[in-house]
Amino acid sequence: MPLAAWWATNIPAAARVDFVRGRLTTIRGQWMPWLCAVVTYSPEGPQMDGPVTGMVTAARHRRRPSSTPAAVIAQYFTQSLPPEVFAIAEPSLKAFVSGLEPATDTQARSYLSALSVFLASPAIWDRVSSPDFRTLLTGAAIVAATDTLAMLPQSRRATRETLRSVARRADLLPRRDGTAGPKVPYADRFLAAGVMAPYPTTALLQAHTLRTGCSTLKLPLGRTIADLKRTRTIDTLPLGTVTSCDVIFQLANSTLPKMTPVPTDPPASKPTRMTRKERLARNRRADALSIALRAQALNPAIAPIDTSGMDPAVVAKCHEYLPTVPECLDPWMLNRDVAIRLLLGVKAPNLKGVGSYGGQLARFIAWFHTWEGRPGTETNTPITYDELIQPWVPDSFGRYANITPESVATYRSAVRRALDSLQPPTVTATKVAYRAGSAPYPPEKIERLIFLAENQGTPARRTALGVAVAMGAGAGLGATDLKNLTPSHITTRDVDGTPTTFVTVPRDGRTVPVRHRFVPLLNLALAGHAQRGKGNDDLLLGKSPKRNNAVGHLTKNVSTATGDPIEIDQTRLRNSWIVAGMCAAVSVADLMAAAGITTPRTLELLLPYCPPPNVDSVAEVLADLADVPTGTGRLSNRGGKRGVRR
Repeated sequence: MPLAAWWATNIPAAARVDFVRGRLTTIRGQWMPWLCAVVTYSPEGPQMDGPVTGMVTAARHRRRPSSTPAAVIAQYFTQSLPPEVFAIAEPSLKAFVSGLEPATDTQARSYLSALSVFLASPAIWDRVSSPDFRTLLTGAAIVAATDTLAMLPQSRRATRETLRSVARRADLLPRRDGTAGPKVPYADRFLAAGVMAPYPTTALLQAHTLRTGCSTLKLPLGRTIADLKRTRTIDTLPLGTVTSCDVIFQLANSTLPKMTPVPTDPPASKPTRMTRKERLARNRRADALSIALRAQALNPAIAPIDTSGMDPAVVAKCHEYLPTVPECLDPWMLNRDVAIRLLLGVKAPNLKGVGSYGGQLARFIAWFHTWEGRPGTETNTPITYDELIQPWVPDSFGRYANITPESVATYRSAVRRALDSLQPPTVTATKVAYRAGSAPYPPEKIERLIFLAENQGTPARRTALGVAVAMGAGAGLGATDLKNLTPSHITTRDVDGTPTTFVTVPRDGRTVPVRHRFVPLLNLALAGHAQRGKGNDDLLLGKSPKRNNAVGHLTKNVSTATGDPIEIDQTRLRNSWIVAGMCAAVSVADLMAAAGITTPRTLELLLPYCPPPNVDSVAEVLADLADVPTGTGRLSNRGGKRGVRR
């Protein structure tokens, strides 16, 4: 008889079970039925004599991932709360999130996860009665909950913003614009009338500037596209297949114009001579800053610990904690005040966390107290805060302490978190210079890359470089789009009597025509692929579809006349194709659909690289849209009064 079948009928009543995998005391053990067990039992029957020891593994429970918000809410459970606590909060939590009417399953899961983390804070909820989110979810409570829990800075910011979004959606916090209703980003009516028409992007934006006086650097193009998508005026965005013969003709015959050079850094201003009074004032400020920095280094201040947001039971446990390892007990007692301060600084989320962090900090205290690099080791003096705030302490602990390599990162993270709590908070303002998007390759650089790809010495190199250049500058495919590309995704069709090559992007399924200039290079790359004995379903680049960068190896494998390596940036190749499309007679909507972008942000970043549009194209836009009013307002199919938004 199979062991699993015998288990189902006999073991639950008589066997002794020793679980060796899985944790029955946590939420994971309650919800995951694929635990592994070692069992000892005494079977009965002619074929089974004596005690038997065996291992039983339950079948893995497989279920399809939820695809609707309602299914996500119904099946949700969390590990942020103990099972008995989650059972109390579950009805209110799911009812509250259902009332928010999340639009997608991802949004529903995000709301549930953030609210579970919110309830995990001991200062928010008594964990006895059902939580009332309309009373608990305040701005101060959100800040207190996210500050109390031990989280990474980026996770804390993301959770806080999600909770505020939930509160605003439930009308518990004011909207960002101070109004009670949702903020509607009205479209610019001139741009709304032109983004669907076959005007070059550069000509449309230049015509808008001439009509309104608005700078091309501050165009409301993104707001217009968002409003058109909201009103279902543009149904094909963000992704789609180009089906219009005119659009296919324009994209296939587009050429890369001579681009406008854009400096990456602002030009240096002419230096001015400083007066004696200004020079003395500058020197005084520098001296005062130097004195303040030296004083702070010589007399470092220790930040006070704030335990107001912590669970009182956790605080009491921190004061009562004693190490369980005998060799760590004496150093802990000798440095008890410092040790308790470090343990409080970690801000353990629960009593179990106190024991975990306490054991790690006890190892650190025992090591640092006897370490030869500490000045007070020879005299056996207690550890001081001045010794702990040195920046090299956490790394030295991980390097010199007797800790297994698998646990070094865990111990060092706990020590660094405890030591960071000693530092007073500092606020520094960092000015980040604005940078435009990746600059497209100029036409002469593209021609050199084509020549280089055609003259590679081996079929493998011709295929790799040819596909990267032809698909990037010829069809606008990025590095992610090339990961799963095979010859079966490339086809040739007759469009109005002209053979046109198309590529279907595996990542999103959109179909894009390849520019005629790059078709010979693409055919050469496909021929090299066939020479290597590859089939139509084999990858054109590399062997594994799981790699992140499909073109990264080209920079070191390409053969050049001088032997020097070259830089091949797939984003710059793709941006070259987008710039060519912006200068062609293709509407903004069709260009975004062909490029597979969801917002016109990329077009706005690449606009400075485009040359000035043709005067006749701008005049055509102005003549066709002469009766369209300027300014922002409600679109005609939205309903309501048309008018300029003030």
